[in-house]
Amino acid sequence: MAEVRVFPQELVGLGGDLAALYRTQIAVAVILPMMRIECPIDTGVLRQQHGVDPVRKVAGGYLVKFRAAPYWGVFVSEGHGVIRPVHAKALRFVTKQGKVVFTRKVRAVAANPWMYRTFVRAGLKTPRRVFR
Repeated sequence: MAEVRVFPQELVGLGGDLAALYRTQIAVAVILPMMRIECPIDTGVLRQQHGVDPVRKVAGGYLVKFRAAPYWGVFVSEGHGVIRPVHAKALRFVTKQGKVVFTRKVRAVAANPWMYRTFVRAGLKTPRRVFR
């Protein structure tokens, strides 16, 4: 038979160690691959650029922040309304095929929160959506 006694003062240091291990082992090995699978595919740029920030101690626990590096990832995740020109009569952009397009508006796009969906499927109880 074996016995382990854990004292409250030992648990204080253990929390930071567990959070760091979570980031290096669970987050990188399990959560990031799941996130890449859930990520919507258009060109593959967004799927390739996911990452995990270092663990930060915050009031009441530890924070592990996941990111999608391209600035436009938030628009894919949260969607957007109709886009209209502000300083011109038309919008101009180039398609993936290289064709130049002029238009008076771009239709609204529904949200596709793939990161949040990944956390829920991974069994996390209180994931939050943070945009900073």
